[in-house]
Amino acid sequence: MEDRDEKLKNVSLGTRIIAFLLDDVIILGYLLLLFVLSFFARPLLIPLFTANSISAEITGFLLITLPVYLYFSIKEGGKLHATWGKRKMGIVVMGVDGHQSV
Repeated sequence: MEDRDEKLKNVSLGTRIIAFLLDDVIILGYLLLLFVLSFFARPLLIPLFTANSISAEITGFLLITLPVYLYFSIKEGGKLHATWGKRKMGIVVMGVDGHQSV
């Protein structure tokens, strides 16, 4: 047990911020793709954003918020327990007891 505890260490705030900024590269790539695709889908998207505020909120949530949330949830809950940025910085999401969360 002590051998495992020696391998575990807290990660500094700076390392976490760098990991998050690396993940932002993935998110920015998705947003750029969405931006490019929006030119082709413009006739379909305009009514969703202009019909009423509820449809605009739902459309924004489905196109931006949900995919970003799913990226973090699926990657951190997956077998590697880390997003791309966290893997690059050597961070793994662990449970309070020190075991990888499931």
